[in-house]
Amino acid sequence: MFSRFGVFTCLLFIHGAVWINAEDGHDFAKRGFGSYFSNSYFDEIAAATCAALPLSRAGHVFPVRRRCSSSSKETCDQICQSSGVLKQTSWNNNPSKCIESLHVYRNRPDLLPNLKSDTDVGKVGLLVFRYQSCIATSCGPNYCCCVKR
Repeated sequence: MFSRFGVFTCLLFIHGAVWINAEDGHDFAKRGFGSYFSNSYFDEIAAATCAALPLSRAGHVFPVRRRCSSSSKETCDQICQSSGVLKQTSWNNNPSKCIESLHVYRNRPDLLPNLKSDTDVGKVGLLVFRYQSCIATSCGPNYCCCVKR
């Protein structure tokens, strides 16, 4: 019979299993509970930040990853309006529009859980920079906030 720890460990192993994407051959980890133990929560931070931005009217808000390198020339305006994004948001034919660009910082310190006491008070954890623009090039924004109405 499994102990509670054994069952928990088994579930983490199963949930964190690596799959291979048959279309392009890339390995990817299934998104889920296990991803929160490997600091791969950047998409969630970007989605929450994008959704929290004020809009003048209703619409679907979503982040799109942007390559962050010195040779990056594509702006978030271009990314949000690209045919690739249009194909993935096929619930209507309206083009999407950029409302913000972000840099979600990697390698930030992990703060201790704050369940029963105030731990790591006064320490800075996660960090996001808002550019208040959609036209930055080069390495700067690594996420674009897009809206589709």
